Amino acid sequence: MEHFKTEHDFIMEGMGDRVSIEVPSMLVRGYDLPYEHPRYPEQDGVAGSIHHTSFAPEEKERLSEARDQGFEPHLTYAASPALNLEPLLGIPFPHQLYKKLQALHETGFRNVSALGGLLNTTQTPSWPNLRVLQAVQFNPTLSVDTILERAAMEWVGAAHAEELVSLWNAVDEAVTYLPTVPLYTDFGFVWLRLWTRPFVPDIEAIPKEDRLYYERFMVSPKNNPNINDLGKDVLFELITETSGRRKRRQLDSNVLPRLQSALQEATHFVEQASDEARPVFVDLRDRIRAFKCWATTLRNTCAWVAGVHGYLDADTIEKKEECEQEVEDMVDTEMANARDLLELWENSTTEFMLIAEQGETSYIYGENFGECLRSKIELMEEYGEREPAIDEDIVWRL
Repeated sequence: MEHFKTEHDFIMEGMGDRVSIEVPSMLVRGYDLPYEHPRYPEQDGVAGSIHHTSFAPEEKERLSEARDQGFEPHLTYAASPALNLEPLLGIPFPHQLYKKLQALHETGFRNVSALGGLLNTTQTPSWPNLRVLQAVQFNPTLSVDTILERAAMEWVGAAHAEELVSLWNAVDEAVTYLPTVPLYTDFGFVWLRLWTRPFVPDIEAIPKEDRLYYERFMVSPKNNPNINDLGKDVLFELITETSGRRKRRQLDSNVLPRLQSALQEATHFVEQASDEARPVFVDLRDRIRAFKCWATTLRNTCAWVAGVHGYLDADTIEKKEECEQEVEDMVDTEMANARDLLELWENSTTEFMLIAEQGETSYIYGENFGECLRSKIELMEEYGEREPAIDEDIVWRL
């Protein structure tokens, strides 16, 4: 229904006779999504995402009206990183998923669908989200703590179960603090190639032929402002200087320290675990490390916009110098992050992200991911000290 804001009422009147709707909430209207971020009330529109774990009383009323009209709505929800943390695999947020499933049950929804599916569960053998889904289907009164304890006991034994659950809980908490960044905290992270494109102050200072390795796969027209401005995509403004700086601080203060702490704990548990339990902790450690790399790139996306836009709009020398330093810090942070991600890619046996063996496409990375990271690092080394610049007339190029 997101494309039909103006026609919403007319379309809803025509529902029934085996024609229904699929929405993240009965309160949606066009692209306007309800519900605030639980940690950051100023961020709205989280319906259907990881952060959407409860329903307003009005949902029951709309659901009842739909049934009186003769159709059963289908509700989408987040069960996996799909459209939330793409392209990651196996990130645990069992408490958020459990809350959402309970809310779906209590509100009375009958037809629900996991948005994007469960991804590659063959490669996530110790992912607790799947156990939560299974358990709630058969025993909705079972507590999430009991579900996690039983799964941990099965996978690592009594001696290490508490440690495994503590790691799941730590990552789950970090997830709740993730700010929403329009487009990027869903499919846009891959569509617009954040992990493989170089974060430099003047993107178009890089010759076009050197940018083709990632630009050719971007879901983007030739005159998309996103080519040279991470804060925009076609006619949408995704991030402003103000929102970019605020969300960068939220990631710095609330998300990255939690992930770093969880990563340190996971590394310790790997060293102390029994031979039987160690593979489970190695798997989770590498996924936490990948998540930290992902969150750092998200942080640097926000920092790029705050610094570059701030520099270009600055009306004093002091503000210009402050923003220039912000950009320099962003470049250094993202280069170090890309090197860490490359090391993980080359040495981990954990399949921590979605990869297509058939080759890279706009919607998924390929086996050449490491080569793309090397290109990113090389270009950042060469162009990372340029003066910030954005050609705003790109939209008029034909």
